[in-house]
Amino acid sequence: MSFFKSIQSKYRSWNRKRRGLIEDDYVDHTGGQSDSLWRSFMGVVVLPLKMLFVPLRLIGLIQTQDATTSNETEELGFSQRVFFILKQVLSLPFLLLREPIRIFKSLRRARPRDLLFALPAIAILGFFGFVFVQIFAYGEAIDNRYARGAQIATEQKDFELAKTYYQRILGDNNITPRQQYDWAMILAQTGEDEQAYALIEKIAPDDAMGFGPAHKLVAISIARQIEIAKDKALLSKLRHHLVASRDLSPEIEQVWAAYYIATEQRDKAIASLDRAAQKRPSFYITISNLYKQSGQNAESANALKKAETAFRKTFKKDELEHQNRIAFANVLALLEKYDEAEGLLQQGIRVKPDELIKRSLSDFYAMRYDLARRTQADPQTQMDFLTRAIEIDPNYSAVYSRMIQLFTEVRESPEQAKKIRSLFEEIVTGDRPTALAHFALSNILWIVDERDQAKFHLEQAYLLDNDFVIIINNLAWILAQEESPDLERALELAETAVNRVPESPRFRDTLGTVLVKLGRHKEAISELQLALSGVPDTAPVHQKLAFCYNSIGMNDLAEMHLEKIQSAANEK
Repeated sequence: MSFFKSIQSKYRSWNRKRRGLIEDDYVDHTGGQSDSLWRSFMGVVVLPLKMLFVPLRLIGLIQTQDATTSNETEELGFSQRVFFILKQVLSLPFLLLREPIRIFKSLRRARPRDLLFALPAIAILGFFGFVFVQIFAYGEAIDNRYARGAQIATEQKDFELAKTYYQRILGDNNITPRQQYDWAMILAQTGEDEQAYALIEKIAPDDAMGFGPAHKLVAISIARQIEIAKDKALLSKLRHHLVASRDLSPEIEQVWAAYYIATEQRDKAIASLDRAAQKRPSFYITISNLYKQSGQNAESANALKKAETAFRKTFKKDELEHQNRIAFANVLALLEKYDEAEGLLQQGIRVKPDELIKRSLSDFYAMRYDLARRTQADPQTQMDFLTRAIEIDPNYSAVYSRMIQLFTEVRESPEQAKKIRSLFEEIVTGDRPTALAHFALSNILWIVDERDQAKFHLEQAYLLDNDFVIIINNLAWILAQEESPDLERALELAETAVNRVPESPRFRDTLGTVLVKLGRHKEAISELQLALSGVPDTAPVHQKLAFCYNSIGMNDLAEMHLEKIQSAANEK
């Protein structure tokens, strides 16, 4: 006990000397307020210094005269020093709080007029506090203002202005992953895809956890590539980005499903889609298709019923957003509730007649035609569905293709063939003629061997839409087949079609045919060889190839092509 009292006595003695007191009790003989106020004034000024110097003195970084005195000859032992330092550490928070309290008490005891002496110290302290706050807060406020400006500019589709804001943030070298992500999105919108991709790679690396939304974007991009080629390295990369995205949205669940399907884990794919379907019932359609592919028809039908139940709970018949309406109609059509599906789509046109809902209703009638054709319904019923489809959307090429197909099948029936021809003629002579209607009419006129009229309507189609590549190809073919062919123009059009769709065997066949008629047999051979891989009837192509090889003296190869024609005929 005496040991602790000895430490306490020595500490008090040291503390009195540190504070400038003598061994005898200190008595204030001034009796006035000015000395107290002066101490308050000085206390305010030196308070920041005290808060800095007390910890530094404690750990021995600053040595002052407080450490020893001329009257103190006895030093503390090691254990006493440890207890002393421990006590100082524990009392440090109270020491830091004590000074402001002492100053506040002194100010309260002072007279109001004497407080004027403290104002300069308070002003100095306030000035330094203001400078400190501005240094650390101003830069961040500016960046936030730029980021907000970029966000508003992006919402207003002013991507150039958004780029300007982000370039200023980049100049401060203080850009966050979120801002880098937004910057990448703006770069992508302005056509700077390479820079955008480089930024996304930086914040969503292939071998580490990065910014979640960026990983999500990369995962969705990779999922599109997997549909083309199932590469093991690509699948591993996809899985990493899916995990790193830390996302449970329906879009990511859909990508997880694509990953599981690619890795032949159908049950996990269905589980992912089922979770996504809780928020987006349209995913039940995909689940139904997966069950159907594996022969589980009962489960397939059950998934569609779940979709119907979910849509009936959430769908609002007067809503202007058509995505849910179209998905609901698809579910009803798959459940063979055709009348209700048709009514739902027709109501959508009345509520908001945009191109999306019109194309969907036209698609519905095209589907009804396909079903009627499979069930061998009468031609009039089939034509009625296609007529409705064209009336709803006169620019839907898939419907015209079906109508030409129907014309080919019923051409022996003059009544039905005339109805189809009259339908197209009404469109092209109406107040809204379309390139597709002229194109379809030229096709059926070509079938019935009215070549001049077919050429006229194809020329009209080309004038209305010179970007429609099928029109370009067909016009090239007709120009090459005339009695006095315009081969130079036919070649120009055929080359245009091939340049736009180089993988089309049909377009290659047209170009090869034009080259044969121009006598450019070597060039024609390369085009016709490419056409062989995809044309439905290879015999005419083999015939033209045999002619070309004979023309350049390669009779053996010509004979081989003729033999292939004979072999194909024998197989039939």
